[in-house]
Amino acid sequence: MSMTLDSMTFYSIRESVNMTEINAEFFATRYAEILDYLGNEKSKITRPPFVVYHKWDEERRTADLEVGIPVNSDLEGEDNIKRKSLETVEALQVDFYGPYTLTGKAHLAIDEYAEVNGIDLMGI
Repeated sequence: MSMTLDSMTFYSIRESVNMTEINAEFFATRYAEILDYLGNEKSKITRPPFVVYHKWDEERRTADLEVGIPVNSDLEGEDNIKRKSLETVEALQVDFYGPYTLTGKAHLAIDEYAEVNGIDLMGI
């Protein structure tokens, strides 16, 4: 679960949304928007798409999240699609295969691993 994540350039959409809006269609729509923007640059995708949860507020039932696609491209980004870079970092990763409705188990596994191993979690 613990790994070194090599530096990368990615294109992302970051939003604060109500938790009721977060489902498979939500992610599919944002990934499609990024892929449409990338056009022919899609062939330069370097890793699988990802999501960063910057904030998860149970009390207000909102989440600040960012969906991203790593791409080796010089496109500048536009409107709500931002070009960003991430330096090499130590990270926690879990590979999840299954329906979106069960992804909470993956998040709990990361949280539990971090707690047991004394790791502070932070967004990018």
